[in-house]
Amino acid sequence: MRARMERHGFYSGGGGLVIVEIEPARDARPLELAARGKPISRLATAIVSRLSVDIAERELSVLRERLRLKSDETELVKHRESDRAGNVVMVELRYEQSHRGLLRGRPDRQVRGGAGPRAFG
Repeated sequence: MRARMERHGFYSGGGGLVIVEIEPARDARPLELAARGKPISRLATAIVSRLSVDIAERELSVLRERLRLKSDETELVKHRESDRAGNVVMVELRYEQSHRGLLRGRPDRQVRGGAGPRAFG
């Protein structure tokens, strides 16, 4: 499977485009994930388009505090190619056997008040 993002889109106007290519499996076997395994990495990314970078900085600050993230576990992306204004916060947690993520595209006041350990429990 290959996936690439052609352009970002933001709620409510949309406009995003993701291309996914999937080839048939040659030897299909059951997938068994009995345990997630040890933590490998964590990354919180805030993306803003046509909005103040201050929004993303505030969101990342809250996530650093609530999830006890180090500076190198956060990333701010100023996206310039979208037709619309918007922002999104993504948190990826990678383990030996699995990958867990949260994607929020809500007003930054709601993200500041609601994202944190509760979302990953």
